[in-house]
Amino acid sequence: MAFEKLNLFGDEGSAAPPKKATSMNKMVELTGTVNAVFFESPTSLFKVVLIDVVDQDFDWKEPQIVVTGNMAEVQEGS
Repeated sequence: MAFEKLNLFGDEGSAAPPKKATSMNKMVELTGTVNAVFFESPTSLFKVVLIDVVDQDFDWKEPQIVVTGNMAEVQEGS
């Protein structure tokens, strides 16, 4: 089983200083497998994907989660 670590909510690699975490806006980490890509914008990196959750550092009890945002290339099953 292949896993890809995606920084979905942070500014890693950005020239801007990291944002200060608050109770409403903090960095969280999710590890899983891309089950399906529901939408990919043809003009940007925006995607809507379904992830089979393997591990997370936030309160989540479901086996899957839908994630939206700007992501580099992702493939189902990775």
